[in-house]
Amino acid sequence: MPKAAPPNTPFSTPLSSSAREVEERIRNIFQYKKKRPPLLFFVLACILALSCGGLVSCQARETAETPGPSPLPSVWTEPELGTTSLGTVLGYPMTVTHTVEEVNQWYDYQPVHWYDYQVQLPDGTWFHLTGGNAPSFPLDLDGDGQEELITNDPVNGGYLFAYRRYPDGSVRALDLRDAAMDRLGLTGEGYLVLNLEVRPEDKTAAVRSADDPTQELAVLSLSQLLAETRSGDILLSAPGEDGMPEPFYSENPIDGSTAYFYQGLNLDGAGGLDDGLVVTSYGPDVGNETRVEVTLGTGEVLTWTEPEFYFPAALPGYLSRADRQTLVLELDVPYSSYGAAFYVVLEAEGGALLEQARLEYNNDEQSLLAYACLQDGADGLQELRVPALYDKWHTPIWNTLTWNGAQFQLVSDGFFTDTYSLRVSDGRTLTLSLRCTPGEDYSTDSYDQIQIWEGDALLQTISPSASQLDSRAPFQGFLANSPSMNIVDIRDINFDGYEDFGLQCDTSHNEVHAWFIWDGEAGAYRYLTLLGGQLTLDSETRQLEEVWWIDDPAVVNTYVWDEDGQLQLVDSRLQE
Repeated sequence: MPKAAPPNTPFSTPLSSSAREVEERIRNIFQYKKKRPPLLFFVLACILALSCGGLVSCQARETAETPGPSPLPSVWTEPELGTTSLGTVLGYPMTVTHTVEEVNQWYDYQPVHWYDYQVQLPDGTWFHLTGGNAPSFPLDLDGDGQEELITNDPVNGGYLFAYRRYPDGSVRALDLRDAAMDRLGLTGEGYLVLNLEVRPEDKTAAVRSADDPTQELAVLSLSQLLAETRSGDILLSAPGEDGMPEPFYSENPIDGSTAYFYQGLNLDGAGGLDDGLVVTSYGPDVGNETRVEVTLGTGEVLTWTEPEFYFPAALPGYLSRADRQTLVLELDVPYSSYGAAFYVVLEAEGGALLEQARLEYNNDEQSLLAYACLQDGADGLQELRVPALYDKWHTPIWNTLTWNGAQFQLVSDGFFTDTYSLRVSDGRTLTLSLRCTPGEDYSTDSYDQIQIWEGDALLQTISPSASQLDSRAPFQGFLANSPSMNIVDIRDINFDGYEDFGLQCDTSHNEVHAWFIWDGEAGAYRYLTLLGGQLTLDSETRQLEEVWWIDDPAVVNTYVWDEDGQLQLVDSRLQE
């Protein structure tokens, strides 16, 4: 079953290398209104989605570093309300401002503690570095005698960021969770798989299952995670000749600029993973340009520019050759309300960055989205999976960028796949997978493939063409679109504690659904009957009421489950 996942910035959850996991993630984002709402952390907000498994094998522990000789100042663990000076951190004077937001919709209208960190630049101005709802820690992780700022919230998302001053004087933000995934040999979306909790006393992070935070999987060295993290955002540039760094405004980057880096690349096929990348995008007030600067291991610098401001990310992969990487530059559109992006494929050739392909984000055929991802392809090469918006109600249609030996080409899957979670017997969670191949008429789109999955195992396929439904209403296919948006109805309609599902199959006012109920003995879903879309359940009487339109007024039919588990009509009355 295809699976999917936000951009690679320190303020969002980074992508997995697995295209299947990313696709699952995207489905969750587009469908959260139709399911039990997952918690989304999209650029400063937590994202919840379908749970991931596969953590049982992750029982490894690493040797912790020697605990520091002195205890941490109390200000880092329980700072008082107001602004407190924290001394010198990252080579700059730093303050933390602790406030309480009394009303916040993200936290169920409960008081929320907020910590805002600022550094004072050489000219006396203050720069907003970061903020969060959990206190941070100053720890020297790289042994240079200068403390890094570690931000972590093990409760709300389990994120872990390190703010580090590099040897050139720049200050950068790095998300350490992907490095933890790599060290434990895990795949999937990091936020779905594990939570991290800093243990400042010995400079380690406890790794816990995202599904069960009480399950400790490993303890990892923060220094090792920092050393193995290869990308992030540049918040302050290296100081110039005047000693002043250039700020990249994390509070409101649209009005300023943003900078992104990636290190440990092999773009020239020589010297191993010794190439680096910096993408700087300047806002309308300061140039309105995106500039790519690649520094090869030889010291040679290659540049490429694009007009206008974007949020950049890089996806380096072995797309055309096995001995060196192709650079896929993802440029997210800042003002887009749906995550629009476009992609540029660059290769280092002859002392220049050559553009080999361009995937536009908005044309007559498709509107491309952020969150592209790499997957294994043929002949040892990789492929790029790129989502394209179909509409705001369904998951995207995925496209694959491949190298055909002469050029890059983008080929569409031609279908989208909506997924829903189903809780059944023995505590199992299944996935209802609905595939639709859109036609020319949006209103007549229907699902042409119905599958039930448990993890990566296909349990059942329900063919619409083979469905033998009763003659109570004409069967018009399993509809993918409906004005009521009640296309898929997931409820326990026989009151056995397991979720059943109904698929809309007519366009009349009745919104008729074909219902399938869980058969625990068979371990599969079986067709039950057709019921009107306006369905009311009464768990105390074990009765169902449907509204059925033949004439005006409509008829309200009442059904009850008998001892044999069959649905019986017990009453019909005109709707009042």
